[in-house]
Amino acid sequence: MDYSYESQGRTPKSIAALVAMVIILIGLDYIGTVWWIIVIVAMITLPAAIDVFVNATARLDLNAQHLFWKNRSQEVTIPLHEIEKIRFDGRMDMSVRVSVVLVDGRKLRMPYDAMPPHKELEAALQARDVRTERHAFTVF
Repeated sequence: MDYSYESQGRTPKSIAALVAMVIILIGLDYIGTVWWIIVIVAMITLPAAIDVFVNATARLDLNAQHLFWKNRSQEVTIPLHEIEKIRFDGRMDMSVRVSVVLVDGRKLRMPYDAMPPHKELEAALQARDVRTERHAFTVF
């Protein structure tokens, strides 16, 4: 059984965040905030605005032969026999970063936008006999 995951940049959360930020910016302008402060605050919303307007999709596929992911900036296919292990590193902000460690020692970082919920991914990898490791609160 193959495992697939797909995400889009245009989500209800990102749209709501963008609308909320526009309302905050209008409010800042209404109370007479200096324009350069408004510009700095507006720059915080640029990644969300790009995601909403471009609506890029990210995808991850896992089957018995390979692990594949694709997002805006990269497309990677790794045969499972070339994977030594996959590390799940917990971060202090409660997010999880995933690194693929290859047999030759190279490490590939899985892009966050192409990553499914980490417990689902770990279960799918273990079902295909891919070794996984968990590390809590890694700073680097």
